[in-house]
Amino acid sequence: MSQTRLRYINYWLQYYKMHQSQWPLLVDEYGQLQRAWSMLVSPEEMGLEMAAREQVILDFIFTLDSFLERRGLIVDNINWIKRGLEAAHFLKRFDLLGRLGQDLGWCYRSLGQPHKALEYLELALAVRQRHGPRIGEAATLNMMGVVYDDLRQYQQALDFLQKALVIRREVEHREGEAITLHNIASTYFSAGQWAEAETFYNSSLELARELNDEPGIAGTLNNLGELKMLQGEVEQATRTFRESLTIYEQLGDRVHVAGVYNNLGMLAGYQGKPRQAIEWLEKSLAYQREFHLDTAVTLNNLGTIYETLGEFQRALTYFEQARLSNQANNRLDQVATNLGNIGGIYLHLGQWQMALDHYQSAWQILANGNDPHAMATMLSNLGSAYYHLGQYEEALKQFEESLAIFRESLNREGEAQTLNNLAMLAVVRESFAEARNYLRQALKINEQLQDVHSQATNLNNLGAVASLTGESAQAAAYYTAALEIRRQIEDKEGIARTLYNLAQIWSSLGDFIQAETLLQEAVWLNKTYDFVNLEPSQLALQEIQNLLNHP
Repeated sequence: MSQTRLRYINYWLQYYKMHQSQWPLLVDEYGQLQRAWSMLVSPEEMGLEMAAREQVILDFIFTLDSFLERRGLIVDNINWIKRGLEAAHFLKRFDLLGRLGQDLGWCYRSLGQPHKALEYLELALAVRQRHGPRIGEAATLNMMGVVYDDLRQYQQALDFLQKALVIRREVEHREGEAITLHNIASTYFSAGQWAEAETFYNSSLELARELNDEPGIAGTLNNLGELKMLQGEVEQATRTFRESLTIYEQLGDRVHVAGVYNNLGMLAGYQGKPRQAIEWLEKSLAYQREFHLDTAVTLNNLGTIYETLGEFQRALTYFEQARLSNQANNRLDQVATNLGNIGGIYLHLGQWQMALDHYQSAWQILANGNDPHAMATMLSNLGSAYYHLGQYEEALKQFEESLAIFRESLNREGEAQTLNNLAMLAVVRESFAEARNYLRQALKINEQLQDVHSQATNLNNLGAVASLTGESAQAAAYYTAALEIRRQIEDKEGIARTLYNLAQIWSSLGDFIQAETLLQEAVWLNKTYDFVNLEPSQLALQEIQNLLNHP
């Protein structure tokens, strides 16, 4: 290779080293870097000793890894790292073999291929346990814990994370200790053990503050905000998200700013404020597109919000865009999720067979996998489709299989949701005692999980069952309890629905004044927040007012 080509390679390597912290500015120059890399790894002679050449290859990889990560160029990164493994083998750099193996594990995890990720992580762990360093061994153990968390194998995740924590404390790697504490918290969060999650998040946050680790502080605050949102502590969630957002903005970290915008959008949706949710999610999407980041999660969330607004065609468009993005990046688990969401839209549209077809397509992706949560969720979705098709025995079979998997994998949140579905099936079969039993089981689990949003749903459904069996006083008590929770967590759409239900009870009891008051508030909420239940509330209010005006 000519000296001109060698100078070209060195120029772009140094250029990227100088601008590593300004990665968004490097996007336009990526083509030049790819050309330099192609020259470097070509078989042509370029005037360098083999060892020197392999070292330059490693320099390229470690200079560009964070850039490739943030750009989402995972496939490029995998190809480069694999060439780096060859270089590390040639140079007998065992320390780098472990690091590069771990990096490949991270890449495959990002592509939604956790089992492939574990293959490389296990190789990296073996190298690091034999050759060191201990700090690297802890990093690989930590990453393996995260991947097992992805697989919903929570006990294995905790085992690896605890081993990482022990080493990081032994070698006094306090930054790593804070990261592992954070990951342990996230695993407990995923497992539905929210009290334990909060304890470890707070420990991680305390250490991050002590170390003045602003990115660590912001990240943990963001996760605490997610936890508080699910616990129904809306004000605390809002404060925590905004504190996280302020830090990320001060750091100029627009990638994570986009992530917090996304969470603020979901919080607004959780509160029954869909238009506000869309504003946050659109801001997140704009940042992601500006910096060429992955948009699939935000697109999916926008679909979810438009679904709550009853704008089903628009929701379908966003879900389909998310599916195409995940398909292009070979994230098959997420493709299955998107297919499931699309199936849910067809349920809303009353196109039961189309819903079933999409659920079955998703199931084909998941059936041979090892993600019990996703498998159980899709079985539950299949049950819903069969329910609407009037195939109740098939629906029961799917729900019961779903429940068994959730229980076996200790996923209590999924267990509670499936019990709720079984209750709705029992209602159409007029097995009201059975329905009530399922709902009480679900309510007990959600109380233990401190999931107040789901508690309100269970209480509302218990009210519906009591209403169907003519137990009006009991129905009113359940609806009132659900309403109290929904007011507490500021779930505007849930409030409107429960007001409507409660008004029907008071109307049946002949208390039209109370029914009118409740319906007036329901209509106001539906109009103000553009909910889909406006028409039934308006019609019911008109009927009540006609009765009051014409006794």
